[in-house]
Amino acid sequence: MKRLICFLLCMFLLCPAIVSVQAEAPITVKLNGEVLVFDVPPMLIQDRTMVPLRVIFEALGATVDYEDATKKITATMGDTVVTLRVDTPAMYVNGTEFLLDVPATVVNDRTLVPVRAISEAFDCDVQWDGDTNTVLITKEKDIFDFGAPEIDFTGDDGTKSKLHYSSRLSFEQNYLPTLLFGNTEVFKELILNDSESIMTVLDQQVWTPARDNVVAAYLLETDKTFSTDAEDVFDRIDVVAEKYELWAEQNFAVDFFMLNDTDVCVLLNMADIGEKVVLDELDRMLISPFVAIVYETDTDTFRYFCLEKSLGDAYMLCGYDKEMAHLNFGICEKDKRAFVQAIKAVGEQ
Repeated sequence: MKRLICFLLCMFLLCPAIVSVQAEAPITVKLNGEVLVFDVPPMLIQDRTMVPLRVIFEALGATVDYEDATKKITATMGDTVVTLRVDTPAMYVNGTEFLLDVPATVVNDRTLVPVRAISEAFDCDVQWDGDTNTVLITKEKDIFDFGAPEIDFTGDDGTKSKLHYSSRLSFEQNYLPTLLFGNTEVFKELILNDSESIMTVLDQQVWTPARDNVVAAYLLETDKTFSTDAEDVFDRIDVVAEKYELWAEQNFAVDFFMLNDTDVCVLLNMADIGEKVVLDELDRMLISPFVAIVYETDTDTFRYFCLEKSLGDAYMLCGYDKEMAHLNFGICEKDKRAFVQAIKAVGEQ
């Protein structure tokens, strides 16, 4: 009898540890309204929602590294670095210590981390919907979350990449700076009052004319029946544009943000054009992965920047002034953050 009582007492004392991983209704995690998919379902551990580390970090836009020997987790996103260790309650955000109610832990060979603490470390808002057992994470728009469009060059014989290259070159180094410095009031109105129309203006007044001239030259060279005086000239140009995906939205994405307290920036993420297809080294040196228009409100002036390939793997921060003189501001990495930081540095000079 005593042995039975001791056994039951031991089982009672062990119960909290056994049920610390609670089996309740399935938990859903949403990031900006999108359901995140995990290889191991989220679970409650001591009333804290725990999720597989790699999925949550990468969904938030962070790169993650796990050191198996030390059980150290390091996640980086922009200027924010988060570090923590399995079974250790301390989490560090850019060196500042925060104590976790539940540390990172291993369950069924998967490392789980507290979703609220991790999300809030990256400046996200986290809410719990008890009616649906859903964690609602809201992450504000970040310019570095947005990438360039992708173009499929599979099977390209050189025509597609060359048409894109020529259109881009004309767009970046001729039409766009010319329109900018020739119509500053138009751009100022867009930037200050109607930023959503910038893409439309760039498409209709800059990209399309640049592209149409390139396609017309291509047709004049390859099709003896084509004439720029024909009534169907633009219809035939559109046929080529459709075939080779020569649309503005296929070649660049636009973001709009405050560069600092006074300067407004329109940033163009340009599509990768044939770097692994048929363009030679000289061609690749003349087109830019990033282009930016900066309006300095305190001086009422515009600046135009682009990133151009230099020798080897190096890139240069370049631009044009209102006289269309080519400017060189020095070496810059082929990286959006580095590009933005370099633009800021020029403005501070």
